[in-house]
Amino acid sequence: MPRESGECLAPPPSGSEDRSGPERRLLLAVLSDAIVLLTRGESSGYRIDPRDIAATVRWLRSDDRAWPCSFVNICESLGLAHQPIRRALLEPARPGHRLPTRRRLLAGKPAS
Repeated sequence: MPRESGECLAPPPSGSEDRSGPERRLLLAVLSDAIVLLTRGESSGYRIDPRDIAATVRWLRSDDRAWPCSFVNICESLGLAHQPIRRALLEPARPGHRLPTRRRLLAGKPAS
């Protein structure tokens, strides 16, 4: 899960051909963890600390570009548009509205 402080590996230099390298997998894991935390919540059967949810929401809302592991930088490093992902995860649930799956979010596709 994203943390407000700590170290993160910088993304590979732009133009890098290694799209499955360890840095990319790490960034994808950070983003996936946030998506799982917010989309599954306590329905996953695990007790989730509300502070973790609050920290993840702050991380998603931030437009910080100085920290390599900010939400915006991770999305850009992975070639994903951060705004649709942010909107899908932070949009309040409406009756009949279903959150997109992690796979759809990471592919940049809206909920069906």
